[in-house]
Amino acid sequence: MPESAQELTEHAHRILELVGCLSRHSYQRVDVGDRLPELDAALARAEAVVRGLANRAKRASSPAPSSGVMDLFTLLADIGDVRNRLLIHQLAGRHEVIHRMNAALGRLRSVETVQEFIDQVPVEVVNLGYVRSLYSSAESMQWIARSAHSTQGPEESLLLLEAGQQDPLRDIHDLYEAEMVRERQPILRHGIRKSRRVHPEIIKVTESDSYVASPLILGGQVRAFVSVDVNAESGTVDAFDMELMGLFTTGAAIALDRLGGPRHLSSVVGAEWANGAGSGRGDGMPSDLTRRELEILGLVAEGLSNAAIAQRLVISEGTAKTHVKNILRKLGASNRTQAAAFLRRANPAAEAEGLPGERYPFREM
Repeated sequence: MPESAQELTEHAHRILELVGCLSRHSYQRVDVGDRLPELDAALARAEAVVRGLANRAKRASSPAPSSGVMDLFTLLADIGDVRNRLLIHQLAGRHEVIHRMNAALGRLRSVETVQEFIDQVPVEVVNLGYVRSLYSSAESMQWIARSAHSTQGPEESLLLLEAGQQDPLRDIHDLYEAEMVRERQPILRHGIRKSRRVHPEIIKVTESDSYVASPLILGGQVRAFVSVDVNAESGTVDAFDMELMGLFTTGAAIALDRLGGPRHLSSVVGAEWANGAGSGRGDGMPSDLTRRELEILGLVAEGLSNAAIAQRLVISEGTAKTHVKNILRKLGASNRTQAAAFLRRANPAAEAEGLPGERYPFREM
């Protein structure tokens, strides 16, 4: 009968406790934990200790090794055996993760709209064994979160999403993500908690010390990226997680491309608008824009600031700012200029007049 991970964990802890006694150091199980990578690292340190003890005992005993020396070498062999079995368990776990990733990509290929794809990606990533995941667009070197999912609950998912939708939007030229965009390769970073090259609002939510970000590339450009920060099994992220996310985002980009994903538009969400996918409007505008948001979009296209919009509509500037932020998110626009351009593409007559057009003259009663 195959050995369970629990049985192997208990065996490893017994060895570590024995080595602690031999080296006259107190051993606390809680200091190591039960995760396989941490156990392997602790066993590697224990192996070095026992080897040192065995070599010293061997030099001190003559002419033949004592039974105590032989016991130490037997313990070394036992440590090596347990480490090999830990490796086998980790490889088996990784094989299972690859299997789950293929299933996740299969589900992404079955979605029908770009927005459904965006919403589903972080859910699928978390199901691979991560604590939280964020899906973001990277157009014009500006970072805007599109969807998030966390095993810590919907509250953290919402906080993570809001942190990635700050106004003004976060420029990524000075962040680690700029390397990902430039090299078009996944990145793995450790010791990030106090770094100035991470998104400050997001790190306040996650309080992570390491993360992986991997790009979705369409038409030769990085259109979006997926971030993860904690592997639930290892408690961190490593080279395997970076490679896994690289494989995942490559497959996800293919799924997005099949939906008519963005090649010539300025955002992933913009593809759904331009293609009319999931839209109930004959004019191609997203169906989830409210009447008030359409009204404010028209004022944005006129060039009005948040303060001017607030004065025109008799609302607070904070409310105007929130509406503009929601409009940018729904349109997939990186800035106000792009949002205005989207409106004019939906209503070409308005572009000729330099006005928002008569199609959206809404005023709430």
